[in-house]
Amino acid sequence: MTKKPHIYLMRLLAITGMLLVLQTGHSSGPTFKRRSPFSPLQQPPPSPCILPVPSPNPDHAPQPEIDKALFSSEDFFGSPAFIERPTQQARDNLTRLIEAYPRDPRLRLFAAQLDVRLGQFERANEQMRRYVELEGRQPSTLETLALFYDSRAQFADEIRTLMELARRLGEANRFDEAERVLRGLYAENTADRRRTSDTWRAPIGSSFRTLDSI
Repeated sequence: MTKKPHIYLMRLLAITGMLLVLQTGHSSGPTFKRRSPFSPLQQPPPSPCILPVPSPNPDHAPQPEIDKALFSSEDFFGSPAFIERPTQQARDNLTRLIEAYPRDPRLRLFAAQLDVRLGQFERANEQMRRYVELEGRQPSTLETLALFYDSRAQFADEIRTLMELARRLGEANRFDEAERVLRGLYAENTADRRRTSDTWRAPIGSSFRTLDSI
């Protein structure tokens, strides 16, 4: 029995279609793709919580400007290296920054350190006092000031600062820390220091009775 022509035509079209599908699959890669990590079968990870970026303090110098004032950038075998500027040059740079940002306490602290290197001790004292004032005479800054006075053997100033530190700690209900400061003062009341400073007890005045009672 002779097959009808239209049957041959249908088979030919079917074979042609299969060839086209195979050709498309080989030319464009696999037709099946990996399941998206965010498919309905898999919960997507929570989106990160973006916290608001705090506004920069307009009284503070930008950190890159401070770095540029204190350090120079040099190329070291293809990598940047930061080298301290000469002390006087760095101090001059800080002077200009202080003029632009007079209420930035960090600049005063850096300036005091450079002034000590330059032997400008009175100027260093002023910068340290200004640093503490700009920081609101917080206990941490008073402790830094006391350490500065101790390093300079300015014991009378150190005593005044430590007594203020103990008082402020007490006002903040930080009594254990206040007691530690007072006991430290009492323990350091040595003959060596009394010989170094004849006025070892004088700056404390009536408050020294508190130390004697410990």
